[in-house]
Amino acid sequence: MDWEGIRLQVLELPYLRHKAAQINARVLELHKKVDELLRAYEKEKKDVDRLVGESFSSFIFRLIGRYEDKLDKEQREEIEAKLAYDKAVSELAHYEAEHKELHGRVSTIQADEAAFKKEIERRRKIVAQADIAKYTSIEAEYAEIVARRIEVMDASNIAKRAMDAAKIATRFFEKARGWATFDVWTRGGLLTHVAKYDNIDNAEAAFNDMSNNLSRLRNELKDIHGLKISHILDREQISSCQRAVDFWFDNIFTNLSVRGKIVNNAEIVTSAMKSIEEVQKVLDARLAELEKEYDDNRQKEKKFLIGKNI
Repeated sequence: MDWEGIRLQVLELPYLRHKAAQINARVLELHKKVDELLRAYEKEKKDVDRLVGESFSSFIFRLIGRYEDKLDKEQREEIEAKLAYDKAVSELAHYEAEHKELHGRVSTIQADEAAFKKEIERRRKIVAQADIAKYTSIEAEYAEIVARRIEVMDASNIAKRAMDAAKIATRFFEKARGWATFDVWTRGGLLTHVAKYDNIDNAEAAFNDMSNNLSRLRNELKDIHGLKISHILDREQISSCQRAVDFWFDNIFTNLSVRGKIVNNAEIVTSAMKSIEEVQKVLDARLAELEKEYDDNRQKEKKFLIGKNI
């Protein structure tokens, strides 16, 4: 890698280390939460292996046994426990993957950090004493641009991942709605229910992924200087996303009710996608501004170093 590439990456290290520490703290919190949920479930003498290993629809079918029954209090509590556990596990997996990726990036860049510092010192010695203040100012400006740039780039990548998850959820909701419509008019029986809830399981997983990314995106936007758009992803909407797969309450197995909830939650995904698109446009515009500042700073340094044998 050339000098400019090494310098760019090394200047990103403070941000990456800070984010890695934040995410590691969240991973530890979530491990504790998952363990607490399992202990609470086990305390009620429930089958922990089934809580951990089953898909949500299989869990429901085993628990209820008959589709037309309403849920009693104990069954509701067990379903709530399963929902809470699945969401916590999904969030934990999300943050563990993110931490692994950040740790890898930090480890790779750290290998070049010593060489970077050595080269910076060499350059400063070459610059005449009278010009050192100006050169230091250019360096400081560069570091500040790089820090703001990586924040916006990371937020943009998170927004893209949230959009990808939303598209997946939309696809599975469409399939689930098709099976639900078929079920309403034909009373298709067990196979139709299995097909419908298999798609709901997949939609739930995509929902959790989208929700995790939206939560992270909202936090990232707060950290970006001068960017006042976090209200677009308000808490009520994100909270709705986290609850959106709770189809299974209040007359759960009435086919029309299930179909209506599928439609309603598909609309929540569509609304979230519009918000993500709005955020992405603002981030793209900010990134374009920063790229111009970056290029201007590089030209400023290049002009300054002419004739200085660097």
